[in-house]
Amino acid sequence: MADKPKLFHSEYQTKWSETHKYKHQTTGEHCTFAAYIAEYLILRYHDAFHKPKPPYKFWSKGEKLHYTFIRQVRACNQLLKKFDEKIIIGAINSPHFEKIFYLGLYAKVVGGMKINDVAVKAFESYNKEEEARSQRVEVNLDVEEEKKDVKTRRKQSYKKSKSTLNQLRNM
Repeated sequence: MADKPKLFHSEYQTKWSETHKYKHQTTGEHCTFAAYIAEYLILRYHDAFHKPKPPYKFWSKGEKLHYTFIRQVRACNQLLKKFDEKIIIGAINSPHFEKIFYLGLYAKVVGGMKINDVAVKAFESYNKEEEARSQRVEVNLDVEEEKKDVKTRRKQSYKKSKSTLNQLRNM
């Protein structure tokens, strides 16, 4: 097994791994699922409110959006304990999450953040819909039925010269 590159080394996050299987939308480097969702939500917020585009690697320490990014990553990691990755991505792209832009909210508590209750309700309702959709009985429309041999009717053919229409045309 190859040695894992050290944290913040030039080769870190350039290679795909089980934990870093998503790519940052702004840099193209591999990242974790929580970082991918946090970046997606921040970019969606800036697009929705016509704010200027965030700087390159806005999650770096010292940038204005650093703590917002960290808050979203921590909230996403907590939600991953309750919900699957497919449920989280599906819910964020669904109409349930249309006007929700943050998973983690600023709070004056020990951790400095709390999970957005509206977002949790959106995840739960989307999860219920997905479970109901998966439990529906699927009807297979591709079932081939036995086709009966249908005899085609033989076309009647008239001699061209004796047909009344042909005789009228020839006049």
